[in-house]
Amino acid sequence: MKTTRLLILSLLPIAGIVHAQAPATPDKTPAPATETVQTEMQKWIATTDAQWQAAFNRDVVDMHAAALKKLAGQYDVSLETALTKASAAGDLDGALALRNEQKRFAETNVFPQQDLDGEAASVKQIRAATRLQLARIEQENAARTKALHAKYDAVLAQAQQQLTQAKRLDDALLVKGKRDEVAAAWLPQATGVPGPAAVSPLGTATGAPTVAAGPKAFLSGSYLARIAKALTSPKKTTPIGNRKNGNEFIDLPGEPAILVGLAVRKGDWFGTPIISALEPIYETRSGRIRGKEVGKKGGKLSLVAEARPGYVVTEVVVCAPQNHIHGIKLVFRKLDVFHQGVVANDTYESEWLGIEYNSKSARVGDPARPAIGLWGRADEWVGALGLLQAP
Repeated sequence: MKTTRLLILSLLPIAGIVHAQAPATPDKTPAPATETVQTEMQKWIATTDAQWQAAFNRDVVDMHAAALKKLAGQYDVSLETALTKASAAGDLDGALALRNEQKRFAETNVFPQQDLDGEAASVKQIRAATRLQLARIEQENAARTKALHAKYDAVLAQAQQQLTQAKRLDDALLVKGKRDEVAAAWLPQATGVPGPAAVSPLGTATGAPTVAAGPKAFLSGSYLARIAKALTSPKKTTPIGNRKNGNEFIDLPGEPAILVGLAVRKGDWFGTPIISALEPIYETRSGRIRGKEVGKKGGKLSLVAEARPGYVVTEVVVCAPQNHIHGIKLVFRKLDVFHQGVVANDTYESEWLGIEYNSKSARVGDPARPAIGLWGRADEWVGALGLLQAP
């Protein structure tokens, strides 16, 4: 893109407002100059951002998704080739292990970040080669992201400088805010959050306990970059339950993540089971972590519903006929990590966490969107619950 030329051409109409007010028409009172400049500046930022976001989707997100899809195909081909070779050699154990891995991958579309003890050497060997290719894909994606961000940031930096020199400080602050927003969304690793420029780690998340062992769903950097942006403006569903009593709570993960489970503690209300506390479980790029506990503190959250690898929460079914939540059930849908979307017809539900009191319950959530957080009301018990979903 011809960034300098685009910038100058785009700012020309605005620059005219800095040096001279637009003449007033005979029959209308002229609007204040600051209001006109603010509106025009916002339009320029929106137009410019749309162009660069389109370039990001085309040159980073789409290319990364295509590379991951190709790698998935190559992994399947490698398994099939090794299976054919093991079968021809009469290696029953090796052939069974390869066939099982091929079947598992076809069903879950999940590429494990680390191998488990006891897995066949033939499977581990193919995974090791695939991880090397995966690291290369991530490094190339990081380079594309960094290069495109540098170009876009140069446009915004020049605009910020020109506006500052023209003493249009409020407009300069708007541009600076956009620069910070783009850097956080495109290069979130600069603030400690793994993003599109990071190579997939094989360890576990830090800062919170890992609550699940074994293979984890691979969440790509470009997908998590979208989630990072969604965390700044999540879509709130209508909560189910008592919307007046208790303190409002909002729980979003401290890094890009998707809701994959829930842990709850049961309480008692004059002999009727209720949910006294809950704690969300999130899937991050490096493992599963727990969010903030809400409700009455104390004791173990012993009831847990957690998605199988490769599945995420899209909806919740809540039983709250009066002032308390008596039970919660989670709706899981498969996340296609290579096409980066929810698979509509691949779904299942958890068991009730608690009870369905008087057979009264309601479902909330958009089945096409993964949940990224929770909100509602809680005090000595959980009174209302809703989802925060990617917009």
